[in-house]
Amino acid sequence: GHGSGIFDGKVWDSDATLSWPDENSLHYEDLTDGKPWVSKGKRMPKGQQPRNIDEKKILAEVEATLRQWEAAFNAHDAVALAKLYDVKTDVIYEDDVHHRGRKAMRKQFAELFGKQSEIQQTITEVERKVLSRRIVIGTGVWNNVGDSDPTRPTRGRYSCTWMKKKGKWLIVHDRSWGVPAKK
Repeated sequence: GHGSGIFDGKVWDSDATLSWPDENSLHYEDLTDGKPWVSKGKRMPKGQQPRNIDEKKILAEVEATLRQWEAAFNAHDAVALAKLYDVKTDVIYEDDVHHRGRKAMRKQFAELFGKQSEIQQTITEVERKVLSRRIVIGTGVWNNVGDSDPTRPTRGRYSCTWMKKKGKWLIVHDRSWGVPAKK
């Protein structure tokens, strides 16, 4: 439906229809922690929206969480790795399997590490866009070594959405695809 208000210090006004296709999608409560949106505020021109968030702090927190992800992956710790995903996470990696939820991610990583006992991953070329105090979009390149499955790509790109929930940055949406190795 139509709405307007202030969210994360920004005035918004939308004619967009919002819908949540299934029980695994993010809901209003996920975006707001159940807090109501403020509907009063001084309208400002688009280019002059207030930014009362500490982007450097947010970016440092997300970077630290990404490095936790990389360390857990390289330690083959499926439990620690899965804890970095939201309970309602929505993930599709280069194998084109749709994983929904933290439990599915734990299972996926446990199976991967069982089959690929030498696999290690580095993440580079990371870029991020801070959308709010609680939502960050991240992209980058992953490189795998020690992978004994010749059908799997050894290099790829990813795009994920990080959301801060109860003080922790979690992956709520993640897509990854293989790309040819650089020559």
